[in-house]
Amino acid sequence: MKCGRCSADIAPGQRVCLQCGAILEADPSSTVAIRFDLLRAKRARSNQPEAADPAPEQSLILQIRGLQRKLSLHHVQNLVVGRADPGSGFYPDFDLGPFGAEQRGVSRQHLMLNYANGILTVTDLDSANGTRLNGQALQALRPYPVNDGDELILGQLAIGVRYGT
Repeated sequence: MKCGRCSADIAPGQRVCLQCGAILEADPSSTVAIRFDLLRAKRARSNQPEAADPAPEQSLILQIRGLQRKLSLHHVQNLVVGRADPGSGFYPDFDLGPFGAEQRGVSRQHLMLNYANGILTVTDLDSANGTRLNGQALQALRPYPVNDGDELILGQLAIGVRYGT
């Protein structure tokens, strides 16, 4: 099997392209829990050695409410969230395109998530339609702490956040 974005070889059962980071799950109507190892994909793209998976208590789950889908992310560092633009060749680390991102006002480089020293932060990357954290608008380019159970709204796309022990 080949990746639809970059034509890299895909192993059976693989849910993310290690070459370009594209999500390979194609059915947007089903509720799917995906163990999406973005660090592994980023390391593969930059030829860094692969590290062991983090402990389960360090998992991050983003619940995209409008489409009833879950994506499980591991230990996150400088993860750019947005939507792909194949015309310009831009692909964020985490592409929300399959969730109606363009129609809901999500920018190509909308926000960045970072997990360090047990603290998850979100930074709006000067997105066109802004980011809200629990209903409060975020200032662009300023990191804000995110807690388990918080809600992020990117444009008009709501995402619930779950992480920790």
